[in-house]
Amino acid sequence: GWRSPPDYPVDKLFQQCRMWEEMLSVLIERFSGDTLLASQEDLTKISRLVDIWKDSAINIFSHHPRKDSKRHPCQESLLLVDKECEELMQQFIVRVSGENGVARGIIGLVNPIETWGNRLMAVIKGEDLLTDAEWAKLLSNLQEWSHVIAKVLSRLTTCVVISEEDDITTIPPSIMEDLVYAESDFTDDDRSDMPSTTPE
Repeated sequence: GWRSPPDYPVDKLFQQCRMWEEMLSVLIERFSGDTLLASQEDLTKISRLVDIWKDSAINIFSHHPRKDSKRHPCQESLLLVDKECEELMQQFIVRVSGENGVARGIIGLVNPIETWGNRLMAVIKGEDLLTDAEWAKLLSNLQEWSHVIAKVLSRLTTCVVISEEDDITTIPPSIMEDLVYAESDFTDDDRSDMPSTTPE
C-alpha cells in the first residue's frame, strides 16, 4: 500500500532529520579542513613548548652535576613527566582527528539521514509516497542510527585508534532481532517486497 503510518507526524520526523543533519555536519567540520588543521597546529605548538621546557631544565641540571656523576634527582622526575606528556599528546591527537571511531561514525550517519530527509520532504509536499516496505526500512534505519550514535558517544573519551576492520556501524544481533520484530506488523505481501534490514 501507499500510505504513511496512521496519525504519524511526518513533518516532525522531517524536522528531526534536518536538525540531526545540521548538527552532524557541524561536528564533521571538526575532523576536516581548517578546523582540524588548526587543532593539529595547536597540539604541535604545545608539544614544542614542552620540548623547550624539558631541554631548558636538562641544561640547568647539567650546570649542577652531582659528585657521583649520576643524573640530578630532579632530572629523573622530569623524564617521567616528559614521557607522560608524550603519551597524553598521542591521546589528544587521536581524539582531535576522530581516529577513535567518532569521525567515521558521524560521517557515516550524515548521508543516510540527508537522503531520508529529502524523501520525507517530498512526501510532505505530495511529490512522493512511501510504500509500507519503505516505512519499515526507515524504522530500521532509525534504530540503526540510534545504535551508531550510542557507540559514537561511548568513544568520545576513547584514545585508541580504531582500525578499518572495526566497523562502528555494525549492528549487533540483538538489535537486528528487534528490527525484524518491529517489521512483523506488516502483511506478508508487504514483507515480500521489503528490503533486507542488514546494513549495507
